[in-house]
Formats: sequence, C-alpha cells, structure tokens
Amino acid sequence: MLTIEAKQFGRSNPNLYRSTLPIPTKQTTLRDLLTEIVSAEVAAFHDRQRDRALFRVLTEQQINDGATSGKIDPADHAAQTVNLATAIDTAIKAFEDGLFFTFVDQAQIESLDTRLSLHEDSHITFLRLVALVGG
Repeated sequence: MLTIEAKQFGRSNPNLYRSTLPIPTKQTTLRDLLTEIVSAEVAAFHDRQRDRALFRVLTEQQINDGATSGKIDPADHAAQTVNLATAIDTAIKAFEDGLFFTFVDQAQIESLDTRLSLHEDSHITFLRLVALVGG
C-alpha cells in the first residue's frame, strides 16, 4: 500500500490528511496518481454521505435542542454530491498553478507527466502552499 499524506506548514498541526492506496498495477504518472487519489476520496465522500443519511441517530441533547426550537430533524443537511471530473480537474489545475508540491519518496515531482516508480513502501506527500499576507 502507498502511504499518502497532505501537510500544510505554518499550522499548529501541519498534518491535514493521511491515507493509504493500493499500488497501481501499471507504471503511472503523477497525473494518473492524482486521478486515482481524487477518485478514491470522492467515492469515500459519497459513501459517507449515503451512510449519514441511512444511519443518522440523534443524541439526547440534539432531541432536547430540537424540542426547544420546535423541530426535531435527523437530517440536518441535504446530502452533498461531488462531480468526479470536476474534482480531478481541480486537483490537476491546483498542481499546475503551484498551490501544492508533490513528493514521492522524498523526491519532488515537478511535472504531471513524470513516470513514477512506486513500490510497497512508497510515501506520497502533498505539501499545500499558503500565500504570505501583507508581503
């Protein structure tokens, strides 16, 4: 499994995300890897949205708060959806715009079309960049 993490320095906790992904069966590029990661995350998001709608259980406090306000509603938000193609395009555009750096096994990858040599212990890091204010 590949270890994938996202970080943003300048925060008290720089770790934004950590996950694993099966190693692609064929040689892959950064563009393909971003597509796989975004696809997996969108699928997981949709699963959470579906589960939230199916298994929403209110706590006693939520019931009491709802009774006080006059409405007890287990569906506090409508389910959201994410367009997969748009999410992939956004991730690729963000890389092209320099909004994050990508490191594979501590080597920076500077092109979406770079061929990646991934192995069982590969570690992918996305480093989110933050614009300086007042510079």
